[in-house]
Amino acid sequence: MTQPRDIAVSGASVQNGLFHLAPEQFWNMFFFKKKPAHTITVLPHPAICPQGEIVPAIVGKSIVECLLAEEVEIGHSCQMQCSCTTCHVYVMEGGQFVSQQRDDEDRVLKTTQDRQRWSRLGCQAVFEGNGNLVIEIRG
Repeated sequence: MTQPRDIAVSGASVQNGLFHLAPEQFWNMFFFKKKPAHTITVLPHPAICPQGEIVPAIVGKSIVECLLAEEVEIGHSCQMQCSCTTCHVYVMEGGQFVSQQRDDEDRVLKTTQDRQRWSRLGCQAVFEGNGNLVIEIRG
């Protein structure tokens, strides 16, 4: 007859020869949240997310839609119709993973004073997959 092996799991115990886990450990082991394939890293913004944030990037959704889904309250005064700059972001990394800038977005971005070559309207930059984004909220 073989002897049971010692198992080291924090918070677990052996009682009457049976291995016991606390309920929350059981759930974490078997029903853990799946890590997203791609992410949007939001750099710290003093008013919107002071510590920064990492949210799932969803293929076919705009940056604004991804952030709002995770309760990051980025501005979108025009209801994502490409007619304001409240969702202005800098795409610091991963610009190749979002849709190309269209003429109407370029026209609206020309009205902002802090436009850079990596400026995008978050409502118009649609995630296309294959990588991660790092953004800075400007609006």
